Amino acid sequence: MINSLPTNEDLRRAYFWETRRLGARENEKFASEKRVARLERLWKARWHASVEVRSNDEKEQAQSHWKSVFAVLEGRRFIFWASVAAFDSGELATGFLVLAGHAGITTISPIEAREIPEESMLERAVTIFGKGSNE
Repeated sequence: MINSLPTNEDLRRAYFWETRRLGARENEKFASEKRVARLERLWKARWHASVEVRSNDEKEQAQSHWKSVFAVLEGRRFIFWASVAAFDSGELATGFLVLAGHAGITTISPIEAREIPEESMLERAVTIFGKGSNE
């Protein structure tokens, strides 16, 4: 049995979290569409995704760890940012590689395969190689 009809405040309380989730989902969709349009039109990017890169610790050269980054392949440049949010906000890139001369992509070596934490990641792992400068 219903004691009274719901008021506007009752309805607002009932649908508050659902509205928040829907708003967050719509904002995320808008940001993704804006990012893709920016990458295609402005950057002329061939590929972009969130990836993990292996980097050496500056303090101990023997120690390496994996970092999640947002990467873009634009022409002959592989550019990466700390996160998708860092790219969206216009921050400077965390790092980049210029693929010039003798450079390319190949499968990983058995030694590198041992350092990958999950076996499911092995089939998606690649190595970018090339000649660098010792500055």
